[in-house]
Amino acid sequence: MTVETPRRSDEIEAHLRRWVVGQDEAVRTLSVAVAQHYARASYTGDVPLRKANVLILGPSGCGKTRMVEALAEILDVPFSSVSAPAITQPGFVGLDPDEPLRGLLRVAPKEEAERGICFIDEVDKIARRPSDEEEKARNLTTSLGVQQAMLAVLEADGWRMDDGTVLDTRNILFVLAGAFVGIE
Repeated sequence: MTVETPRRSDEIEAHLRRWVVGQDEAVRTLSVAVAQHYARASYTGDVPLRKANVLILGPSGCGKTRMVEALAEILDVPFSSVSAPAITQPGFVGLDPDEPLRGLLRVAPKEEAERGICFIDEVDKIARRPSDEEEKARNLTTSLGVQQAMLAVLEADGWRMDDGTVLDTRNILFVLAGAFVGIE
């Protein structure tokens, strides 16, 4: 599963169009973002280039997950997928914030996992607030803790797993997605 020379955005876009019907703007934009990510990952110059992650907005069932799965197939990189509402703050019952990284390590050796794609779906549902005032306050505190813990994983250059393994996350592409109903 080694990634050779990063593919150009037009090549990625052409392949995605075989898997995704419609979604022209999304396919084009995602292709450019992914090509730039892997070009940055293979860059060897003196000036460090900052990593960027991707956020996909769209209604349920529009193909967000399938688009990212297809990207992983095109690039022949490991892929992991997690539903954000299942993630909890460290110490709480649920998935730890580094679960997307664990998913990569379950499907590939460390060296390959370090160039994979982590897909985190339903990120818009982390901060959903219930109607009861007391429950609102408790949920907001927990939601903020989950958001901060996830951001720590997304922004880190490296991550130490529970078993002591250090995963270089600089070249892992994080793609977050959600419906974001009412965002307009």
